[in-house]
Amino acid sequence: MKKYLFFIAGFFLLFTGHAVKEVKAVETLYYNHSDATVWKYDDTEIHYNYNGAVVELDGKQGLMGSSGAALAPLDQLFTKTLKVDCEFKLSNGSVTLREGSNTVSVIPGSKQAVVNGKKATMSEAPLLLQDNKDELSLYVPTRFIASGLGFDYEWNKALSTVFIEKTFSIRYQSDNTEKPIAIPLYSDISLEDIRVEDLYDNRKIAVYIPGDFAEKYENKAIVNHYSAITGIELAVNANNETVFVFSTSKIKACKPEVKDHTLYLTFMNPRELYSKIVVIDPGHGGYDPGAIREKVNESDLNLAIAYACTKDLFRDSDIKVYYTRTTDTFLSLNERAAFASQVGADFFVSVHQNTFTTDAKKGVSVYYSSDNKNTGVTGLTGRIMAGLFAERISASLGLNNLGRLNQRLSVTTYNTVPAALIELAFMSNPDDFSKLKTPEFQKKAGKVIFDTIVEIFETYPTNR
Repeated sequence: MKKYLFFIAGFFLLFTGHAVKEVKAVETLYYNHSDATVWKYDDTEIHYNYNGAVVELDGKQGLMGSSGAALAPLDQLFTKTLKVDCEFKLSNGSVTLREGSNTVSVIPGSKQAVVNGKKATMSEAPLLLQDNKDELSLYVPTRFIASGLGFDYEWNKALSTVFIEKTFSIRYQSDNTEKPIAIPLYSDISLEDIRVEDLYDNRKIAVYIPGDFAEKYENKAIVNHYSAITGIELAVNANNETVFVFSTSKIKACKPEVKDHTLYLTFMNPRELYSKIVVIDPGHGGYDPGAIREKVNESDLNLAIAYACTKDLFRDSDIKVYYTRTTDTFLSLNERAAFASQVGADFFVSVHQNTFTTDAKKGVSVYYSSDNKNTGVTGLTGRIMAGLFAERISASLGLNNLGRLNQRLSVTTYNTVPAALIELAFMSNPDDFSKLKTPEFQKKAGKVIFDTIVEIFETYPTNR
C-alpha cells in the first residue's frame, strides 16, 4: 500500500503552481485547489459509521456537496478506516483505490471516473480542499467510491450519517438442533465487553467482540444450530472489534452468555427475551412524503421525532423498541400493521403530522379504531392509549388537545395489538408548524412520547 504521506505529498507537488487565496476563518469556506476558487458547503455535517463503529475523521468533518452527495476526506475514511490501497499518479493527477479485485480511479476536479476498467460519471467531482487551518485534504464522493469498491452503503438522513459495511463469509456447519451457538474467545473477555446490535430492519444481528481475531475465526468453522439463521459473516470495524453478523429468515432476539472462555449465543423469539415490546411507526417515507410545507416533508418530521429523538431514550430503558423504519424508505400500510405481529409487540404507536385546507386548525389529536378488539393482558386498549397520548402530549408541548378520535385507519384497525395513531400538530397552522421545525420541540415531543409509553407499561404490565 502506498502510504498516505506519499499520497498527500504528491498532491502538494501537483498544485504548488496555484496561488492560494486568503480564506477567512469561517467554518463553511474552503479553498478549492481543483479550480482555484473558494468553495462553500451548505453547513450539513455528515457523520460516518463503519461496521457498527463511529468513524473519527481526525478533526475533519464530512461535508455535503452541491449535488447532495456526501463527501469525506479520502485519507481518513478510505485509507485509514476502510484500509483500502491507494495509489497516486503524478503524471495525470489520478488517484486509484483498490479493495480486493475492485478498483476506482478518480481525478480531483473531474466527475469522470473509471470503475473496474469501465468509464463512469460521478454526481460530484472530488475536491482538493484547504480549510481555514490551512490543512489540505482530498474530499471524495463516498457513495460512488465505497459502492465501486464493494462496500455496502446506506445514507440515514434523519441521523445525517453514512453507514458503510464490509463483511466476508466464514465457514460454518448447520445441524438445526436449536441450541446456543458456541464461539471460542481468544482473550480474557467478559460478557460486559461484548455487545449485541439488533439490525432487525435488515434481518440481521451483529455481535461485537473486542480485538481483531478475524484470522483465527476464518480458519475455524462455526456450528450453526438454528434453522432461522441463513448466513454468518465476519468483519473487523474501525474500533478494532471482531464483528459476527448473523442473517435470519425472521426477526429474532439474541441472548449472549460467556462461560469457560466461550461465547454462547441463544436466538429466540423477541417475546421470550423482552418483557416489554413496543412498535413505533414514523409515518410516510420514501416516495410518500406526506404533507409538505416550505420544502419540509412530514415524513422527515415523523422520522426525526419518532426515531431520532427517542432511540437513545429507549436504549437506556428496559423497553425493547422496534421501528417500522429508521431511514427515508417507503412501507405499505399493511406492512406497518403486520410488523407488530412479526416482533411480538405489546402495542403499536404511529406518529404523523396533521394538515387541513385552512390554517385555522391546530393541536394534537390521537386516533384509535373500535374495530380493533385486541387488548393487553391487563386490559390495555387502543382507546385507552389514544386518550393518554392526547393528554400527555398536549400538556407537555402546550398544544390544543383535540382529543381521541375513533376512525378506521389501516394501522390501527388491522393490527394484532392495541394501536394508536398520533397526529402531533398541524403543518397547515403557522403556530404549530413554527414549533415543529425546531430541534428543541422535536426533542421534547420525542421525550413525551417515550414517557407516555413508559407510563403505559407501568399501568398495564405485560406480566412476562
